[in-house]
Amino acid sequence: IAIYGIFFELINPGAIFPGVIGIISGVIALYALNMIPFNYAGLLLMILGIAFMIAEVIITGFGILGIGGVAAFAFGSVLLFDADTLGSGVSIPLIIAFSLVSLVFFIFVIRFLVKSRSVKIVTGVDEMIGAIAEVLEVSERGYRVRCHGEIWYAESNTVLKVGQKVRVDSLSGLMLHVNPIKE
Repeated sequence: IAIYGIFFELINPGAIFPGVIGIISGVIALYALNMIPFNYAGLLLMILGIAFMIAEVIITGFGILGIGGVAAFAFGSVLLFDADTLGSGVSIPLIIAFSLVSLVFFIFVIRFLVKSRSVKIVTGVDEMIGAIAEVLEVSERGYRVRCHGEIWYAESNTVLKVGQKVRVDSLSGLMLHVNPIKE
């Protein structure tokens, strides 16, 4: 399969599918015939490194998982193939380049994630609590206030007047509970 796949790819360049199947089949055949000296500890370290890097993006570990993943992947890359048997191992400059690019990426991602945690919530009920509003209308049913450019019904334990600034203390349904701001 490997020989035919590569042969058809060479005859019809750009077909891609036969070349991919041929190369994958060739690598599997070489492995099955023990032609590629392979270290399972190196492979395990590489898989562990990739898992740590993915986990760092999903759950913020403040860089520990990302740095550990880069280190595990780099050490696994060095251990993956036996340089004595093959005549040469995995290129050390390639491993260093990949490790540095990954490290810079994770430093950027961690910095971005840490910044995003400190950003104030801008939607939902939590955004309304503590917001400043202005009384627009006073009636026997309560008050109408403008908060964040929207007009809301409001109620207060104190008497309010039109134009007065108030702070939102809580929210129940579409009713704001407000108190005057002491100036």
